[in-house]
Amino acid sequence: MKLIRHFDYFLTNTVNLDQTRLDRLKESSDAVYEALKNDKRFGPLIHGMIRQGSWAHRTIIGPLPGHEFDADFLLKLAEVPDWAGRPKTYIEELGEALARIKPYTGMPRENKCRCVRLGYKGNFHLDIVPYVILGDGSEFIVNADEDEWERTNPTGFTQWMKDKDDIAGGNLRRVIRIMKFLRDHKGTFEGTKSIILTTILGNQVQR
Repeated sequence: MKLIRHFDYFLTNTVNLDQTRLDRLKESSDAVYEALKNDKRFGPLIHGMIRQGSWAHRTIIGPLPGHEFDADFLLKLAEVPDWAGRPKTYIEELGEALARIKPYTGMPRENKCRCVRLGYKGNFHLDIVPYVILGDGSEFIVNADEDEWERTNPTGFTQWMKDKDDIAGGNLRRVIRIMKFLRDHKGTFEGTKSIILTTILGNQVQR
């Protein structure tokens, strides 16, 4: 039991992102979402938001000293027929919307391959990912570098992760956090993306 207590303490105080910063991520993402919804030009396209990646999976960990912590969320958007032949327009229009909305006008902002990155004081950023469900029900995000659609299933992957974690009694999330900590802080399997770690570890869990 002593080892379990030590392990829990290590997770809580060394590995996990602390609650103050988790709260800041939520408050910031909610605020930017509401601001975008209220934009007269871009707002009517918005149908919702979905947490993505480690934030959705509850496997987010604290950053290296001096590095940024971050979170991703999907911005669910209506399909715009005029943009169908140029998918990266979704990212460009999102970036332009943030550029004209206070207080985001003067904040660091960068159009990335699949998102618009918004930088905040205090070493953290939000990655806002345009997410579109087309008329046939297929789900896509945008690859702006290639100017093409990429099929996705974010809620399906998050549910798969939750199901695997339930089988493991809540320990899969803990193991993923530890492995990400080893990658980031100890240089173990450096460069391995979190989604790859999550998939590999999740596939080890069987009933």
